[in-house]
Order: sequence, then structure tokens, then C-alpha cells
Amino acid sequence: MSGEPAMRIRDASWAVDGIEMLQATSFDVPPGSATALVGPNGSGKTTLLRIACGRLEPTTGSVRVFGRAPDDRDAAFRADLAALLGEPGYYDDLTLADHLDFLGRLWDVDDAHVVLAELGIEHLGPRFLDEMSSGQRQLSFLALALARPARLLVLDEPEQRLDGGYRQALGDLLARRRDGGTAILFATHDPALRERVADQVIELDEAV
Repeated sequence: MSGEPAMRIRDASWAVDGIEMLQATSFDVPPGSATALVGPNGSGKTTLLRIACGRLEPTTGSVRVFGRAPDDRDAAFRADLAALLGEPGYYDDLTLADHLDFLGRLWDVDDAHVVLAELGIEHLGPRFLDEMSSGQRQLSFLALALARPARLLVLDEPEQRLDGGYRQALGDLLARRRDGGTAILFATHDPALRERVADQVIELDEAV
């Protein structure tokens, strides 16, 4: 885990109308490591993840992803980072398998469907996402985020709405990705997932 960090955050904070929503925070995420963000609701975990992905500009401080400022317009940045922050957009008339086929062509992945087996959700492949329960949709969104190649994964409470067996499968999959060299930054309320995956834990205090 030596060399340039996958992500470097220095004194990043965020405020709205003078009200601090995220206190100044600094840490590195080395390649091949996982960093868990923990803290109470309102401590700024999701805000920090959105800053990390370039969806918010920090009020103070800076973020660098493989040495570059986050920029969704930059093809290299988009190729480096895959994220799941809330419910993404999807096509009502495509099955989960159709979505994975589309991603496979877009990102030149030979078999994007492998992730279904890794998560234990092969049975969801032929289903439309609108027909699924909230937990099944969460698993589908995770599959879509994890199916494409990326050097850095950013995930906001990936365990939400998942029962114990699927949480374990998710933890095993993220640990394999980490051990394969992918950097991971994730927010979680699940101590078991944190223990299984995280190399370091960053505790955020509630903004005041």
C-alpha cells in the first residue's frame, strides 16, 4: 500500500449558509485498502462521499483521486472511480441482466454477469428492477456498481436493506476486491461489515 494514495482528502469541510455540515477531515485511502466512515446521522458521511466523487465542491480543503481533482467530465476520472450513492437511475424496460449486458459493452467487460454469482443473486437477472423489493433493488444496484472495472470504489451504506446472508456475501466480495488491489471508501453502520472489510476507520463527529 505504498506510493500515491488512491484518494487524498485534506481538511475537506462543507457548510451551507454558514452552517457546518461536515467538519474539516483529512485522511488517505491507499490502493488495495478499505476505509470505513462511521459516525452518527448528521455527521457528514454522505456529504464527504459526494465530495470524494466530485458531486460537491468542498467549502474548504481539497480532494485528489490518483493525484487529480475529481471531475465527472474527465474520462480518466470516470474510468478510475465507481460509486453507489443512493438509488441510481435505471431503465424501466430493461432487466437486471440487460443492464449488465449494457455495462459490459460500455466498459469492455467480457462477463459482467459474474457479479450476480458473487452476490448470490443469479435469480434476479431476468427481473425488472421495478418488480423487485427494496432489498433486491439494493443488491441490483450494488451489482451494477461492482460489475464495471474501477481502481476506486465509493459506497454509501452498501449494507442497507440487506439481510445477514447477503451482507456476508457483500463483505466477502468487497474484501476480495480490496485484496485484488482496488481501493474502497465506504460509509457504514454495520460493525460486522466494517470489521470484515476496513483497514482503517474514520469516525466523523456530528456537525454543530
